[in-house]
Amino acid sequence: MSDALSFSLGNAGFQVSKYMPFGPVEMVMPYLLRRAEENRGLLVASGFDRQLIRKELGRRLKAVF
Repeated sequence: MSDALSFSLGNAGFQVSKYMPFGPVEMVMPYLLRRAEENRGLLVASGFDRQLIRKELGRRLKAVF
């Protein structure tokens, strides 16, 4: 799930969770490759996610300094 979607759902009051598989590389890699193939169409959204992350990072840094 993209960060933009996670943040939007969280802000709307929904509980959102993410998971990360872990283990030996030879056990995890087939799963990660399969997921990458399934989500190939979502790569377009990654540029939007980077833009949102930069914006949020800038906002947080301004609050600190």
